[in-house]
Amino acid sequence: MGRQMRIARAIAAAVVAGVSFVAYLIAPFVGSAWIALPVALLLLFTTLFVFWRFKGSR
Repeated sequence: MGRQMRIARAIAAAVVAGVSFVAYLIAPFVGSAWIALPVALLLLFTTLFVFWRFKGSR
């Protein structure tokens, strides 16, 4: 596995960990896991879409 692939996977893992942490902080205020999970997924997909758009514009 090349160096760039390892860096890309490390960045992806850091993004997922960061989004999970934010979702973990939001969950107690929402009160229900069935509401917190879609919010976390929406946050994750939005973050990944923004990164994808940023990478595509380079």
